[in-house]
Amino acid sequence: MKSVLLDLPEQLQQKFSHTNLVTKFYWVSIQKKLFDVRLWQWPWFRSAQSWKVVFNTQDKGLVETKCFDAGRQTEWVANDDLIVSCPMQAISSHPITSETIWTGWFPWFHIWGVCIDAWFVAKFQRKFRSWLVFFILFLITFIQVCLEKLIPNNRKYRVLDVAFEDGSDLSFWDVYYIVKSYWQNTELFSWQEGDLIILDNYRIGHGRLPFTGERKVYTAFA
Repeated sequence: MKSVLLDLPEQLQQKFSHTNLVTKFYWVSIQKKLFDVRLWQWPWFRSAQSWKVVFNTQDKGLVETKCFDAGRQTEWVANDDLIVSCPMQAISSHPITSETIWTGWFPWFHIWGVCIDAWFVAKFQRKFRSWLVFFILFLITFIQVCLEKLIPNNRKYRVLDVAFEDGSDLSFWDVYYIVKSYWQNTELFSWQEGDLIILDNYRIGHGRLPFTGERKVYTAFA
């Protein structure tokens, strides 16, 4: 993750070093389908999660207490839906080596993140299916952004959203450079049955590309 940070534009590094990110999660009271690119699953959109399921309670006071104890802010909106804001450092120090590293903030929290990542996947895989997925995600994202400009306050009801703590937005290009940096520092390999990998979760991120067939991956943390 140190290399990811170093490959970001200097101006973006400076911004992240002085300002935290705030990720917002929008949870409904009763499960329902929402038009959000992060919920797209062929051929349509899956239901957004209910905060009652996420927190395993119907007690709004208990939810507020849990969020407060975790350093998160809560906002109740129409129909008893909930928005939870989570501050997060994008740059921090490794707990052992003290080197400055990228924390592994997930670009998919941003509305354009899924689409941009799909672009890099399609460029790498060079398959019709990957380009089709990118095109669909681009179209959905574009429509969603346009609707938010036409309908006041509609952005508040994104399933996921992210901004700087000072209130300024991450731009499309900010997210593009972050995803690009991830891909520039990615080591790709094919899993084989019986493979074992041990990694430092502070220094190395992990993910996967689309695949077909079945697989089982077992994880453990120490």
